[in-house]
Amino acid sequence: GDDPSRIELIVRGTLVSTGTPVNHIALTSDAATPAPRDWYGLRFEDTASDVASSSAYADFTAAWHGIEFEDAGPALAQVRSTGNHRHGLYIHHNGGATFPLSISVVGGSLSSNGGCGVSLVAEGSLPLSFQGTTVELNGWEGMYLYWYGGAADLALDDLSLLKLGAFLALF
Repeated sequence: GDDPSRIELIVRGTLVSTGTPVNHIALTSDAATPAPRDWYGLRFEDTASDVASSSAYADFTAAWHGIEFEDAGPALAQVRSTGNHRHGLYIHHNGGATFPLSISVVGGSLSSNGGCGVSLVAEGSLPLSFQGTTVELNGWEGMYLYWYGGAADLALDDLSLLKLGAFLALF
């Protein structure tokens, strides 16, 4: 992984994790008092099957980045990524994904992270959709979206964006 001193869950294939509205899946530290950076987080990497990955009703806490996409496009539904050292959701797209990506986040929250709720750095076209998602009380911008060398395809529907707003750069 990126940091050999921390546990990191790296997905190079398909991961489908589905909790329930009452019983969320918890991905966090096993420390008595979990703290940001206890573990590295969940990272999806580009493979032929990453687009079939999804996570629903899951909580990601006490990580470096709660959830990270490296040229991968899993679907997130009712996911909470909170109390992480840097970003709740970090998306890096260099335009070289195996299959065209389309990232969808429905419901859930990306809040109280040390960095951004959502941090995106994308080269080329990347459809990105947020529907009914709360992004609030993060240390930096709520959403940092930086697209270059392609079209920004962003859909925001019923997004709650509180404290520090958003930064959007298109080049």
